[in-house]
Amino acid sequence: MNMSTKFTPDLIIESLEGVQRAEPKPFLHTRILARMAKEETGGFALIFRVITAPAFSLAIAVLFILVNSYFMMKTTDSNIDTSDLNQGIVAEYNQHSLNPYELPK
Repeated sequence: MNMSTKFTPDLIIESLEGVQRAEPKPFLHTRILARMAKEETGGFALIFRVITAPAFSLAIAVLFILVNSYFMMKTTDSNIDTSDLNQGIVAEYNQHSLNPYELPK
């Protein structure tokens, strides 16, 4: 057939007459199930399943929140007077206040 020929519905139906239903190989279903069972029992799959479990993720999130809260409370409980620590820096800064328009002596 050349490219200019139009396919009619009758021609298409006639071309499908010899087509048969595809059949899977014997034991295909059994092989698929065996491979899936093998992958489920692997060490990596078990670790991945535990890590991606919602309960594990929630427990890790709660742990981070508790640790963060502990350190926040510990920081606010220790009353360090920062004004005493900054006095030396302020005094040193004031000694070296130079006017950029003033010539050095």
